[in-house]
Amino acid sequence: LLEVAQQTDQSFVTYGQSATADYQLCNYRGGPAGSRFDVTRGDASWSVHLAVPGIHNALNATGVLAMADRLGVDLTA
Repeated sequence: LLEVAQQTDQSFVTYGQSATADYQLCNYRGGPAGSRFDVTRGDASWSVHLAVPGIHNALNATGVLAMADRLGVDLTA
């Protein structure tokens, strides 16, 4: 999918656990009480706590955070 996107003139953003992702999920810690992790974009970073466990939920939240950041939402609150 990334290769196809790179062949277009459209902008796109990547997110995930890969070191090459624009928004990288790192330091994941999960358990029955929920998930804690960090998301980094260049020099910016956010610490996240979800009340639900699972890396899949952390990845979904990372995608939402990336979209909100790109839309200009203030993520400092």
